Amino acid sequence: ETVPNVRAAIAAGHGGHMKVPTFGGGTIRTEFEVLTGMPMEAFPNAQFPYVTLVRDRIPGLVRELKDHGYRAIAVHGNSGSFWNRQNAYKAIGFDRFITDREFPKGAARNGRWISDAVMTDLVLDQLGRATDPTLVVALSIETHGPYTDAKTTDQAARDAVQIPPGLTPKEALELRNYLYHAHRADAQ
Repeated sequence: ETVPNVRAAIAAGHGGHMKVPTFGGGTIRTEFEVLTGMPMEAFPNAQFPYVTLVRDRIPGLVRELKDHGYRAIAVHGNSGSFWNRQNAYKAIGFDRFITDREFPKGAARNGRWISDAVMTDLVLDQLGRATDPTLVVALSIETHGPYTDAKTTDQAARDAVQIPPGLTPKEALELRNYLYHAHRADAQ
């Protein structure tokens, strides 16, 4: 089972299904919809919403919670300039955006990217320091492709991932990497 924790939470009534505006890339579109409540269908020419739709102030979940006394922090183990998040997050209302520059020096990587375990520790640290109600939005980078990298932190675990027969070696590596990282994200 790749995502047992997610499946258990849904079975217990904590979660459900969501229709997303993209598949196989462009997850920033889903992120935009979740944070703002605005469907990408309303903006047919906006392929990358944080680049084309950023204004001084963008309404949505973050601003609604701030109106009710919350602080809002975003955490992402990549550059804040990627997809213009530093400007978009400010417009959306985040008080703070923690990027790869603020992650611990020499932060553990899993595959190409900073591990979700490091991100989770940082999120828990922020929540532990909070004196007000706090929303922390964490954006995984470990699970991001490309999935062609042969190196992982735990190659034996990656190689033990069961996949269907008949795949080329390249396809098998990509699927194993994807499932391996999805399982690690689920663990967090």
